[in-house]
This record gives sequence, C-alpha cells and structure tokens, in this order.
Amino acid sequence: MKLLLLAVFLGAFALTDAKLKTQVFELTPHSTAGNGGISSRGEKMPLPEFKHKLAIQYWGGWEVVDASTGKELPRPGGAFFHHITVFRSQNGESEFMTGCSDDRRTLGAELKKPYLQLIHHNALDSIQGFYHVINLMPRTVNMTVRYTVKYYADDDIPEDTIFVKAYFMSTAYNVPGKGGPDSIHTYVTEATAPTTGRIIAAVGHLHQGAENVTLIEKRTQKLLLTSKAIYAEDKEKDKCFYQEWCAQSGTPKTRNRVKDLELVTDLDIPIHKDTKWQLVSYYDNAAEYRTVMAWIVIFVDENSSSS
Repeated sequence: MKLLLLAVFLGAFALTDAKLKTQVFELTPHSTAGNGGISSRGEKMPLPEFKHKLAIQYWGGWEVVDASTGKELPRPGGAFFHHITVFRSQNGESEFMTGCSDDRRTLGAELKKPYLQLIHHNALDSIQGFYHVINLMPRTVNMTVRYTVKYYADDDIPEDTIFVKAYFMSTAYNVPGKGGPDSIHTYVTEATAPTTGRIIAAVGHLHQGAENVTLIEKRTQKLLLTSKAIYAEDKEKDKCFYQEWCAQSGTPKTRNRVKDLELVTDLDIPIHKDTKWQLVSYYDNAAEYRTVMAWIVIFVDENSSSS
C-alpha cells in the first residue's frame, strides 16, 4: 500500500475511467528571493508520453511548490502566480493552450466530451510555459511549479472526439479612479475573430476592482459572452494576499481579492473569421488601479457549422 501511494504521489498516472489518464508534472526547480522577489521564467512544458497523438481534456491544478519538501507554499503570505500561460509556437504563429491566473482559475475549461485539445508528437518541443511567481516569504525559496494533465493517448482517443483550439485576447491599462463613489470605468479594445466555428467555453482574467470582461460583436453590438469577477465573501480569510498591488488603492473592492473568474461553459456561439469584435472591461473607478488586465480565453470547435 505504501509503495502504491508513493508511486501516485511521484506522478505515476491513475486511470479515472477505462482510458482517461491523469498525470502530475513539475517544472525545473529554481530559487526565488524572499520579500516580494519575482521569478519570470519560460521553459518547455513536460507532457505525458505518447507515440503520435495526445488528446488533453484538462491541464491545470497549478501549484507553487517548495522543491525540497514537495509541499505547496502557503497563501496568503507564501508564493503565488501572477499568471502562467502556455503557448504552442509553429510556423511563426503562437497558439494559446492553457494557463492560470493569481486566483488559481485555470484559463481554460475542463473540456467535456466529445471536446479535447490535440497535440501531435512533432509539436512537443514547441510547447512553452511562461510564468511570473512572486515570493512573499522572508527567505529565498527553491521552488517549482506543479500541474496536472488529464488525457487520452494514441489508440485510446475516443473515436467521436472533436478537437478544439483555444484563443487568447488580452489588454492592460490604467484605471484613472476619478469617477467618484460607485462609478464604473469602461475600456474598449478592438479585436478580430481568429477563426470560423463555434465557441463552446470561455473564461476571463481580471485584477482588483473589476466587474467583468465582455466580448461584443462590433457592428451589431451583440453580446457574445461575459466572464464576471467573483469576490471573496470572508474579508479576513480571503483578503488580498499580494500586498504591494492591494496597497494601490483603498476602495472597498480591494479589501479582499478577486477570488475567481466565472468559467462560462456549455456555449454554442457561432463566429466567423475576421469579424470585428470589441473586448470590453468594466472596473470600479472610485480610485486608481495601475496596470490592470482584461483577458478572455475562448475554446472554439472549428469543425462545426458557424451558420
């Protein structure tokens, strides 16, 4: 029994049904200085072994781990991601795969059957992760990043699988904070539909003070989707743990952190390549917020009709 538990802990996969497997991976350990030290890194992402095709249902569960003990570093007061993003770069183009923001929301759905992400064996070397980790502990920590992958490989991939792609739209800007109590700042970024197909899932990433981030068809002003900021209910337990950023303003929304971003699933939104969109983000405008972000990640089935 002890040997079995040890094997699972060290990353050996366990079957979750007849063919779907789960495996845990860790990136290369590195030292990050204490008292707000930042590690900004990029490296190849380890993935399960396979011969020809890998079909991923989910990769996430991102943790910042003490490399010497294997334990997740505490939060608040320990270490946390600002964000991590994973891209596949081929033929001069970068394709978003997955990621994580500081609220631990995986930037991508745990895809439901029959939808999966496809990786060919010849694309493995092109998959890179880029991340920023902040260490709030008073000492330097040798840390690593741990994550989980749920997948099918080669002959185990279900015959009825529909492969989907993830697309990533983002902007960053400053909120002036001059609108007075209960005012809202709106920021519009131009965007273009990257492909033709149907959006099946989406999720956003926002900073403190945010209300939501919304995707709109520019010509018709048709609402496509919205991902809302979800705030912690327990202000003491879930108060903002990245002290430097929380100190930027004293408005009520920054007294506790954005706990989560709404994951929008079971969508069926037709889109057409090159259609003009607007990425619209809404923030509290009672005080200044510097370098806020507004992201949306959409998962698209490019195989279905978009009519």
